[in-house]
Amino acid sequence: MQIAGRFLTMAAPKFELATATSTPIREMIIRYTEVLWGQAQQTAACNAVHDASSRLCRWLLQSAKSVGSDQLALTQEFIGQMLGVRRTTVTLLAQHLQRTGAISYRRGKISILSRSTLEDCACECHTVMQHLQNEKLAS
Repeated sequence: MQIAGRFLTMAAPKFELATATSTPIREMIIRYTEVLWGQAQQTAACNAVHDASSRLCRWLLQSAKSVGSDQLALTQEFIGQMLGVRRTTVTLLAQHLQRTGAISYRRGKISILSRSTLEDCACECHTVMQHLQNEKLAS
């Protein structure tokens, strides 16, 4: 787990039994795995060609969606590791996003104030990943 939130756990033998006996569960796991694989490929491409600011906006939007909240407990150090940049770079980028009114950032707590501003600043990878997730998981 990388970001705090509410999660459920299941014992591995029960999970194996559920997947062995339920075709819908197996199909859901396959679709979910395809989404994760696609997101990993898109993230690798994104990291290679897009600037840190665009990647930060994309990553914040993805993280908020994953935890189901616009409140994220994240340190600059952790964000830097996720984006492959220095903590000082994250500091400068977060300050800029605060000035634009997109986020509020204080001592490891980020609040997304304007999703539309983040979406405007994020690279197209955000839309690609959203489409991939919606397409695969809705089917």
